[in-house]
Amino acid sequence: MLRWTIALVLAASSLVVVLRGGQDRCDGPTQSVRVTAQQVSGTPPTYTLLVTNTATAPVRAIVIGGGGDDPQALPIIGLAFNIPTSVRAPRGWAGEYVFGEESARLTYVWRAGAPAAEIAPGQSATGFTLVLPPVPPGRAKQLFNRVEVTQVNFDGTPFLARLSDGRCVWGKTGVDLLRR
Repeated sequence: MLRWTIALVLAASSLVVVLRGGQDRCDGPTQSVRVTAQQVSGTPPTYTLLVTNTATAPVRAIVIGGGGDDPQALPIIGLAFNIPTSVRAPRGWAGEYVFGEESARLTYVWRAGAPAAEIAPGQSATGFTLVLPPVPPGRAKQLFNRVEVTQVNFDGTPFLARLSDGRCVWGKTGVDLLRR
């Protein structure tokens, strides 16, 4: 039991280091990094993210659902329909979903495994993909702490981008939804 607890604490602390690098706040909202989600399938709901870097340093990590100082930004709530069945990443990147400590808040995280995989200034990368479970009929909205929650569609969802020079910036995702 002690080994598991230590591993969990180390994993959580390394995530914070990757995302913030010791900074208390991220700059934003930013235009220097843009994240656009495109819905590529309706059943199951599948989204692929395009990350565009116009900053002066490479992007080495992206967190969807985290960050920003905008009090209007709604977090992703970790109800069953927001927990991905698959998190895919482009070559050289790793992706996962992470719950906040003692929280129902959920973030989707991608990190470059090496500097060569980082998104260089002036470049874009795609392949950051989430497959969400289908929402059962009649369950499109669920109550959580007396708030109606729906499946995330990434329209205006806050994101953090961690740059290789130690800076952290935040913004809101754009979205290109599948026509129904």
